[in-house]
Amino acid sequence: MRAILLFTGILMSQLLSGQRLILLDNDPQAQNLIKEGDAAYFSGDFKKSIQSYQQLAEIKHNSPEVLFNLAISFMANGQTDSTFHLLFAIVDAGYRQADFIRYTTEFEKLHGSAKWNKLMKELNARFLDYCKTSGIRNEKVAKQLDYLFYNDQKYQRIGTFKRRYAGAYPLYTDKAIDSLQHATFRQNVDYMKQLFAQNGYLWKNDIGAEAVHTSWIIAQHADFDTAFQKEYLRQMKTAVDRNEASAQDYAYLTDRVRKNTGEKQLYGTQMNYTTTKDSTGKVKVESGLWPVEDEANLNQRRKEVGLMPIEEYLQMMKLLNNH
Repeated sequence: MRAILLFTGILMSQLLSGQRLILLDNDPQAQNLIKEGDAAYFSGDFKKSIQSYQQLAEIKHNSPEVLFNLAISFMANGQTDSTFHLLFAIVDAGYRQADFIRYTTEFEKLHGSAKWNKLMKELNARFLDYCKTSGIRNEKVAKQLDYLFYNDQKYQRIGTFKRRYAGAYPLYTDKAIDSLQHATFRQNVDYMKQLFAQNGYLWKNDIGAEAVHTSWIIAQHADFDTAFQKEYLRQMKTAVDRNEASAQDYAYLTDRVRKNTGEKQLYGTQMNYTTTKDSTGKVKVESGLWPVEDEANLNQRRKEVGLMPIEEYLQMMKLLNNH
């Protein structure tokens, strides 16, 4: 399923993903339906996938995340009218991030049709309304960052589902996914450097909170360029003090920089991962917390920036990594 998973630890509210719901919902029935729907999709049983997501829609009251996954299953089953019905329902529910719909491979057969053009027009109107109501001054950069976010997530999403489901993305090897993902990270960082060189660092009043979050994601994934991460973090501190950037994002990048430079982290956001395969080829991921400075006061520091207690976070990360 071309669902969309944000692997950075911050889960954006507008993100469409069945797998995201696993993290946000403690309902075992909902979790099982998500897994059943995605597993059926990757095995080619689209009718079963539709059935699972229709049941999930009844539980989740037609949430955009569920509708998106259901639309992909309908499309795979050749039901284009049902697909369009759901996509327009997603837009009517307030979704405005066009690139995740525009570039989803499963919807390519819809491109150029009158209904598709109408859908894109609606999404563009949503984006312009969002910029106007949010007081965004640089619509062009905000829109470009929407695309960079899609780009950032593309191969992470493919890799995540390939690890979870045996039939997922057979044309991609693990090595190819890693190579494509890192190439995308570097391209995004190059763009951000050019952007900041031309305009200075841009924050909420310039491009909106979501685009600022995306620029942070790009910095978070720039482990190959710690100088860029450090400078972004320095600029971000001033923005956080002015309420122009997220204190939670700042905490994550603080820990990321500390980890990349061999220091202990402050907020407990960074993990160590060990990936192994058993004799059947099944992947197993084991995780542990990167060393933390002043562990006794960790939860207090997390609370100060709006992060959940470390115990809940570790449980979430185990669920995210399917162990």
